[in-house]
Amino acid sequence: MYSDSLQKTVCKQENWTASQFATVNWPAHERAFQHTWSCKRITYSKISIKLLNTNAQNSRFYGKPDLCPGCRISPETIQHMLTCSSTEVIAFQSRQQDILWKNLALLNTPSLVLEVIKLGILNQGNSSPEQLPSSSDPLVVEAYHHQTSLGWEAFLRGRISNTWQAAFLGKKEVSVQSLKWAGQVIILLLHYLQQLWTFRCGVVHGQTSEEFRQKQRACLLPQVQAAYEEYKKDPFHVPSHWRRLFTRPLQTILLSDGDTLASWLRSYSKAVQQQNLVEVQQKKQSASFFCKYNNLSQNNQGEAAVEGEPSSDAAESVSDNSSSALLKMMIIIC
Repeated sequence: MYSDSLQKTVCKQENWTASQFATVNWPAHERAFQHTWSCKRITYSKISIKLLNTNAQNSRFYGKPDLCPGCRISPETIQHMLTCSSTEVIAFQSRQQDILWKNLALLNTPSLVLEVIKLGILNQGNSSPEQLPSSSDPLVVEAYHHQTSLGWEAFLRGRISNTWQAAFLGKKEVSVQSLKWAGQVIILLLHYLQQLWTFRCGVVHGQTSEEFRQKQRACLLPQVQAAYEEYKKDPFHVPSHWRRLFTRPLQTILLSDGDTLASWLRSYSKAVQQQNLVEVQQKKQSASFFCKYNNLSQNNQGEAAVEGEPSSDAAESVSDNSSSALLKMMIIIC
């Protein structure tokens, strides 16, 4: 029912034609997901359809900075995550690539196929024909160039060409063995990309629980300082019974741990919301009061004009009535 619309969506996302879509090894893709733990399928699905919450996506939807958290130079996209120039990222990628090569070899991947896959992943399809192994099998060369047309980023997201099965067997035919191999390759590629994303999230939020707490606390400190500055400018932006939040000096609060700071900020946010609600209610009440008072003033002025009274006396009367009314309202509010 939805195959046509899904195909159009994937082609638009990957910038493929319909003929390119048909050459993707979707049976191997299906087999990979069927043999993946259910707890990993959601993550792998997000990787496969480029739903990772990169800073480029945060900039698009939330207006946040799009710079890569590793190098702080280029916008962070999935493609940039694979080619980031940060020293830490390069070192981690190198370790994960060694694991990937080892696991691919354990699948009995032919050495020539493995060498060409390495070349494609490391160079992202930018290798010239001269860089391919001199003894390359025509089927392996065909698989490399066909995958280059589909994209090596797509390859790492499990969108592999169906020509890899022929390169694996050394002949143009499809077998259960080659399909099983292709499905296992997709699982390894998705796992590799997941590890890179996990490391990236560690750079942002901390690689360990202690580093995570420190980063979280560092983010809370400026918010507490801003709250104290706002209170210093206007103590009435929080209700009077909430002003005990500011009884302790700022420096004492800043020495607290992350959980204490987060609890303090939640209380402060609740206090500001309550004060805003009170102000909205007071505005409604005062608006209805002055609406009645303005109508009464207009009637008095009209009667005074008919009777021929001086307009200055009417103005003074209105002013006196306004002052007494405002005084009464202030007393009621207090």
